[in-house]
Amino acid sequence: YQRRVREAVVSTQSTGASVMVAYRQIVNLGHKYDDPKILGFLVSSVVNNAPSIDGKPGVTFHSKVVDLLKFASTKVTSSHHLWRSLAALFLEVPGKEDVGLGIDYLIKSYHSASLSIEKSVEDYLTCEKIASVTFEYVSGEDKDSPTFARHLQSLSTILQILIVKGHKLMESMEESVQLENIREAVTSSKEHLNVVEELMLFT
Repeated sequence: YQRRVREAVVSTQSTGASVMVAYRQIVNLGHKYDDPKILGFLVSSVVNNAPSIDGKPGVTFHSKVVDLLKFASTKVTSSHHLWRSLAALFLEVPGKEDVGLGIDYLIKSYHSASLSIEKSVEDYLTCEKIASVTFEYVSGEDKDSPTFARHLQSLSTILQILIVKGHKLMESMEESVQLENIREAVTSSKEHLNVVEELMLFT
């Protein structure tokens, strides 16, 4: 089934439906299948409203892809790719937006990625990238939204952790491109935290 789902993605004759069927079969067999390429194909087909081979607009698969990824998330609970894919389906598809829910999924994506935040520079930068995307959506969220204050608090905690972890990483590193990347990530997190704390004063 894993070979079948990959073949469906690379085939010019593939449809969103064929990929979804193959993916569900993999998950049904109990595989903790976390493949960014497959997730990217499913999400981009909906986000870009790409027509399937039978002419159906990609957006018509929205609810089915959401249901599939929610089902997969019960099997693969620690995949930041999976949670971020779900977020995109609620933040980037015209007419299907649910900003509050999308941000919730971004926060779950960060927490999944943060399980390995101290393993490598790459893992840390992945967490910072997710936090930056989350910041963009939270800072633009409707201030009257019932989730706004909660999202600010969660983001504040995330940014504080990134700053602390970043400083610890820098202390153990010599001058290098990686060190500069961490330094820039910490600076960005500090700037975002300042904005978040200012917004929290008015909520």
